[in-house]
Amino acid sequence: MVYVILEGSIMNLNEIVETYNCKRKAFILIGFSGQSMEEEKHLFRKLNERMNEITNSTNKLQYLVVSGKYPTPFVGAEVTDSQNVPEGMNALTIPAEEYVAFKFKKEHVGDFWENVCTIDNQERYQIDLSKPRFEIFKPDQQNTELLEWFIPTNTNSIIRD
Repeated sequence: MVYVILEGSIMNLNEIVETYNCKRKAFILIGFSGQSMEEEKHLFRKLNERMNEITNSTNKLQYLVVSGKYPTPFVGAEVTDSQNVPEGMNALTIPAEEYVAFKFKKEHVGDFWENVCTIDNQERYQIDLSKPRFEIFKPDQQNTELLEWFIPTNTNSIIRD
């Protein structure tokens, strides 16, 4: 069993998260890169101010992508291709992957990240934190208390069209 400590008590990680596996085809984002996670809100503010410049957006969804051993953020909107990147923005391609989706209440975000990153949980869920992981901000979920993170697995399955 995998346990986390919440407010002085021990709790099974499965008691705070709901998980499922899914596959995603490659997709492209256009948005802004940051140097540290403290910039997340600032990056979203910039993206919202300039969303109208992203002419090939596929939907109204926004993404927070976290990459690297020392996490750096990228916020962006999904687009049909990486042409016409507005000045000051970047394109980022997320490759086709198999993911474990972790759904949990916002109040557990700190405990989730402290514990999902342990070696034991990386092995248990077969996740690979060296690959980009992301959260999708859906308009219908903005006022809910739930978060959903997609973390790539360390399996080498490829999605083919």
